[in-house]
Amino acid sequence: MNNLCEKSINFNKKIKINFDNRLTKNTMKQLQKINEILMDKIYFIEPIENIVFDLHSTNLQTYGQQHGSSFNYHYSSTGYHPLLMFDGLTGDLIKAELRSGNVYISRQVVIFIGSVLKRYLKNIHG
Repeated sequence: MNNLCEKSINFNKKIKINFDNRLTKNTMKQLQKINEILMDKIYFIEPIENIVFDLHSTNLQTYGQQHGSSFNYHYSSTGYHPLLMFDGLTGDLIKAELRSGNVYISRQVVIFIGSVLKRYLKNIHG
C-alpha cells in the first residue's frame, strides 16, 4: 500500500502491481474517494489557478488467469489496460480506472473525464 502514497511515477520503468482477492470494484471506488477528499483538502489550502488534465493508458501485464485480463495486440501481452489521469502541472494522480486488457484506448473516456470536470468546476466556482 505504500505505493499508493507516492506522488511521482516514472513511466520509463516497468511497474509491477500485485492484486489480491480483497481488491474489488468497491475497494477501488473507496480508494478513489479517499484520493478525491485529499485532493480537495490540498486545493482548499492551496487553491489552483491552472490545471492540465493529462490522460494516459498503459499496460499492466498479468500472468495466470486474472479476471478481466485480456490480450492486448498493441502491447503484445496479456494484462489490464488502465486509464490514468494526472494533473500535468504537479504530477498528482487525479483518477485511475482499471480496465480489461482488450479495451480500446478511448473507450468511455468522455464518462471518465466528465465526472472529474464536474467536480473541479464545482470546487472552482462553488
